[in-house]
Amino acid sequence: MADVWYKDAIIYEAHVRAFYDSNGDGIGDFAGLTQKLPYLHDLGVTCLWLLPFYPSPLRDDGYDIADYTNVNPMYGTLGDAHQAIREAQAEVLALLRARPGRAGGVSDGAAALDPTFLAGAQPRVRTRKRKTVLLIDDDPATRQAALAEMEQAQVPARVAADGAAGIQAIAAEKPDVIALELGMGGNMAGKDVINMIKATMEWVDIPILLYTRLPVESQKEARSLHGADDLVLKRSGPAALVSRVIATFRRTP
Repeated sequence: MADVWYKDAIIYEAHVRAFYDSNGDGIGDFAGLTQKLPYLHDLGVTCLWLLPFYPSPLRDDGYDIADYTNVNPMYGTLGDAHQAIREAQAEVLALLRARPGRAGGVSDGAAALDPTFLAGAQPRVRTRKRKTVLLIDDDPATRQAALAEMEQAQVPARVAADGAAGIQAIAAEKPDVIALELGMGGNMAGKDVINMIKATMEWVDIPILLYTRLPVESQKEARSLHGADDLVLKRSGPAALVSRVIATFRRTP
């Protein structure tokens, strides 16, 4: 059998509720998990297996899940969970880069980080020379104004008029940045779009920039409460959005 990642993985099963309490209320939480990730790194953990942490009546130790798209509030917010996952990924990648090769070849982890390892694989998304932004906005006026500003700045952009169309556009061709109106309603609200992106392995690394009419107070609120990576309020205008999108392009590989 060909080598597979789990044969050499060091897997750590964690129950968020029982792992580490960051605020002294007697219940473990995602902030505590994030705080203790260096400890797991020192143990050499390369795979973190979390027991259910969703909203639940807890009649079956959390396996009786009430909502697959959210986090039980006793463990923190969805933003806390996203932060823990992102930082755990960073810790694992750092550990894999540092792992020595095995006798007869490099380790699975090191091979996975070698650019030649996937050279013969068929990419899931076509390679583009220019990065693109997907604007998901249910307001025709602000959507068209932003698109016009992006065209003037020569920023490749696609637009979607609602959340469902946005998800279809992401599936058709993964964008490099998503600009999203948080205040969209309907069957696929803005928060629903974010939840689906963060729950899909192929999309979880896409930066999400809130371009919204809602009164989001700060970048911290955008990240911790809404699960986004950045914030531009619509009252700042489309030029501010384009400037932030370009800055995000420069920060991402």
